[in-house]
Amino acid sequence: MQDIHSYYNELAPAYDASRFGNSYGRFLHRQEHRALTRYLNGVNPAQALDLACGTGRMLEFAATGCDASPGMLEEAKKKHPGKNLIQGDATCLPFPDASFDAVFSLHFFMHLDRATTRQVWQEIHRVLRPGGKFVFDFPSEKRRNFTGGHHRRQWHGSNALSMQFLLEQTPHQWRLRRS
Repeated sequence: MQDIHSYYNELAPAYDASRFGNSYGRFLHRQEHRALTRYLNGVNPAQALDLACGTGRMLEFAATGCDASPGMLEEAKKKHPGKNLIQGDATCLPFPDASFDAVFSLHFFMHLDRATTRQVWQEIHRVLRPGGKFVFDFPSEKRRNFTGGHHRRQWHGSNALSMQFLLEQTPHQWRLRRS
């Protein structure tokens, strides 16, 4: 089985066109852009981190991007040469404590098992300043059950979370806001 880093390194040059170059991808991009505009309102991009930034599709909202894939970061550098783009592991972020006012992450948690998700959340909590915002999407357990799933276990899009899991994992670190 091909690991996720190799998968994204190979996919990087064609990622934007293959994922967001069709009508559904453009629709999804607009929806995500609107959500970040709303939730990051008032956050200075210089104080924001795009975690798992990929090719930099949403880097207008952050001065710093972090991704594990060198191939994806190369694509992001082409589009955003002035951004601080760091290769790093989300379970051990290469930033000091309380570095950011906001962290956002899209299309990332679908790749992680629950234990790794907990580790990443702890790291995000560590690098966020008190009162900071964390904006993310997650694969819905309810939707996965409805569709029956179509991906291999522990692979792209195979994981799912519930609001109950989020609430159980974050009782003291986070104040969750649903939307």
